[in-house]
Amino acid sequence: MREKYQAWWSSKQDAGHRFQTEDWFEKNANELSCLFPKGGTLVDVGCGNAQLLTYLAPHYDQVVGIDFTPSMLEVARKRVEAFGLKNVRLELGDACQFPAAVSRADLILSNQVAQNLAAAEIRLHLQECNRVLAPLGAVGICGVPWLNLRNWYYSGGRHRVLGRLSALEGLRTLRRRGGLFLSRLRGEVMADDIGLWYSREEIGAIASAAGFDCDTVTAWHYEYRFHARLRRRGKPSS
Repeated sequence: MREKYQAWWSSKQDAGHRFQTEDWFEKNANELSCLFPKGGTLVDVGCGNAQLLTYLAPHYDQVVGIDFTPSMLEVARKRVEAFGLKNVRLELGDACQFPAAVSRADLILSNQVAQNLAAAEIRLHLQECNRVLAPLGAVGICGVPWLNLRNWYYSGGRHRVLGRLSALEGLRTLRRRGGLFLSRLRGEVMADDIGLWYSREEIGAIASAAGFDCDTVTAWHYEYRFHARLRRRGKPSS
């Protein structure tokens, strides 16, 4: 599955966040920094163009940003330089095969990456996490589209939450749903403009099979997504 998503993202330079302001990026990064331990080495898997990474970096001693899209990393390098960050290293790689330079991590975050991975690939990702994770380290599978809210999302629920559902938005929703149906029939990747959706139970079961305890929390700024916080089974949380 991830090969198809690599092709989808291959020439893109923007991660497609809900809003495109520095305030929005900072709020998203602060949300993640509140949910996970700080300090040590952060590995940001699927860092994209570093819009969140640049706000996460000050909370950690070292940061390694990984992405499978060279065009994203090109923009990320310019952004990291513009922010004057000296503790960030960017590497080409993906969630299922970390670069050889990544040998240890205290925290491994993947934000809005699970939607690009089949369940078997999430299991491969957790194998990689297990390989490099420090004994008391943590893993965050973040921004997962929540399957329970998929129909709500496509019925216009997100627009009502944002306070901007209109007749035009309603028409766009109907057109989108019709287009989605045709796209799925054609087997097109990213047919629904999100990717794959998971239940909390699915992610919990995958984590448990990989030897992790898992708890989930609803995303603060994306009401249809959730974050999964993982620690090796039996390890105390901070």
